[in-house]
Amino acid sequence: MSASPVSTKHKSLSNYNHSLESLQQYLDHIFESDGSDLIEKIHGFLDIILFESFSLVNGRCLLSELLARLMSMPHDIVRPLFRHILDKLNTRVISFEDQVVALRQELSKIYEQDGNYAEAAEILIGIPLLTGQKEYSIEFRIEIYIRIARLYLANQDIENAENFMNRASMIQSDLRNPKLRNQYKLCYAKFLDIKGKFLDAAQRYIEISQSLDSDIERNEVLNNAIVCTMLAGAGAQRSRMLATLYKDERCQYLPSYKILEKMYLEKIIKNFDMDLFASFIKPHQKTIFSDDISVLERAIIEHNLLSVSKLYKSISIEQLGSLLQTDGLKAEKIAAKMIQEDRMSGEIDQISNMIIFERSNSLKTFDERIKNVCFHVNEIVDMITLTYPDWVAKNISTC
Repeated sequence: MSASPVSTKHKSLSNYNHSLESLQQYLDHIFESDGSDLIEKIHGFLDIILFESFSLVNGRCLLSELLARLMSMPHDIVRPLFRHILDKLNTRVISFEDQVVALRQELSKIYEQDGNYAEAAEILIGIPLLTGQKEYSIEFRIEIYIRIARLYLANQDIENAENFMNRASMIQSDLRNPKLRNQYKLCYAKFLDIKGKFLDAAQRYIEISQSLDSDIERNEVLNNAIVCTMLAGAGAQRSRMLATLYKDERCQYLPSYKILEKMYLEKIIKNFDMDLFASFIKPHQKTIFSDDISVLERAIIEHNLLSVSKLYKSISIEQLGSLLQTDGLKAEKIAAKMIQEDRMSGEIDQISNMIIFERSNSLKTFDERIKNVCFHVNEIVDMITLTYPDWVAKNISTC
């Protein structure tokens, strides 16, 4: 015959039988008392309801009631209690699956609020999404994967974040919940952002902004897109993204728009502008490269080099450093890399200590301008056609 799990230190339990109603009364007694021996009483209560010979149905019911009461209590009290319950259920997860899932989600929130992101992620990983008795919906699985990825991103753990983003990516095509889809896209954009793929992140942020109803959320996402674009390596792709954001009316009232405008107009960004820009960037965007140049500083120098290349046919390294308010040697190294990567046309004359910028072919430039004019004329015609279709049908013949 199995020994009773009730020890002498839980004497008050001996006044109650093990029926559902009686133990519910004892649960009331636990939380109505002065709380001096709360932990001890809860441990004794758990010993009863989680004992193998105790009714599984009643055990689930009573554990759910206990968890519901604990949810509103201070973290310092419930955190060790939740860990204790998980330890006791370690070999009985399948029997108490619903309670384990609810418990892990709540405990993860507690660790997240405490700033312990790695532990919060590990707690969620223990949810048996693929190994339990229940078949969880696509929505629930993606929600958990996104939460885990987001927690790892908050902990700057890109490798593990990518692992769970990939798990979500494999099943997200079947997702029908628009709110959850936005959460997935936003998490992926933040992943690209933290990984330093700024142009890809900016593109994702812009896409997300189209489907957000909240002005606050939309402005935050657009501001992220602007910052990522400005931090990206200077070149044609970045210039196109700057143009997209500059022409987006929604961006004109954002605090970062002033810097965006200067970059789009290819103006040289001075140090006081860089200080303003620095106020918009997040901690993960303050990475220092091996050459002791920050992401921000490199982005500004690259942008300024392209701006200078439009103003000068050639310039000395010393004069370039003075103009850009930075070390000339540093500017030369960055210019050399940009030329090597075909992001800027020019060459460096080491003998004369000069950078010679190559001018684009005049005829080619003229052709590009003609092409742009034609493109804009077509846009105007399309707008007129949409607004006044009857007038167009009557007055403009179709070739």
